[in-house]
Amino acid sequence: MREPPRILIVDDVPANVHILQSRLAAHGYDIVTATDGEAALAAVTETQPDLILLDRRLARGAEGELIDCIRARVRLHEVPIVLYTVHGSDSAEAPPLEALRDAFDAELLLAIVEAVCASVP
Repeated sequence: MREPPRILIVDDVPANVHILQSRLAAHGYDIVTATDGEAALAAVTETQPDLILLDRRLARGAEGELIDCIRARVRLHEVPIVLYTVHGSDSAEAPPLEALRDAFDAELLLAIVEAVCASVP
């Protein structure tokens, strides 16, 4: 029996991680999380993800550096990396998960994850 695909989520917003982790785990994916680039590099060293979801806002324009560091590891040079971002209200009035649902199409990201993981040998 094949193990479920392992996905590394790199995001520093707990609400984002929660919604991604719960949706993906409900679909049978094995989830690993990291809150910054350093933790992401440690996570890819300890585990072999099948896919990396990287919050572009976390990388703040330095996603190229993080991606280069990941790609420099021989066993990771072909691991797919999906960059995403959450465009939501920074308003303190909106509950975080409600704002996230309005700004983040988790179903679309799930469809992308399923398509990418289906193409990984």
